[in-house]
Amino acid sequence: MYSRFFDERLRLLTLFRAADVELHVVEAGGHINVQDVQTAAMECVHAAMDHIKKMAEIRRSREAPTEKKQKGHDLGRPPFGLTFNENSEYWVPDRESDEFNDALNVIELRENGVSWRNIEDETDVNTSTARRVWERPDRYLKEAETA
Repeated sequence: MYSRFFDERLRLLTLFRAADVELHVVEAGGHINVQDVQTAAMECVHAAMDHIKKMAEIRRSREAPTEKKQKGHDLGRPPFGLTFNENSEYWVPDRESDEFNDALNVIELRENGVSWRNIEDETDVNTSTARRVWERPDRYLKEAETA
């Protein structure tokens, strides 16, 4: 009986008991006799504990971005040409691909007045991605200086 929501598990348990349905759970080793009051009570306790664990997990996952932001860590999917460092804290140049160098080329070409279409032709970086790179040139240039 896998459901992370306590009320739903209790509803299913009482439904199974009322309908005299046999319950088999692989993780529990097979048949669970929900007609037995003690077994049914233990299933209620398991449901409550699973619910408490899941709510704590949800709370931690909601707090994690705030904690990362307070520490000054980068959040979200890294921009084109960047990836997370080994600790998943900061965006760093993606050395596994040529995307970071492509991003630097986009910035250089745009600074030289090259059109978006010609930038796409020269770098194979599509126009919308090139525009997003151009929106944050300081980030890329800063990373290029520290690399």
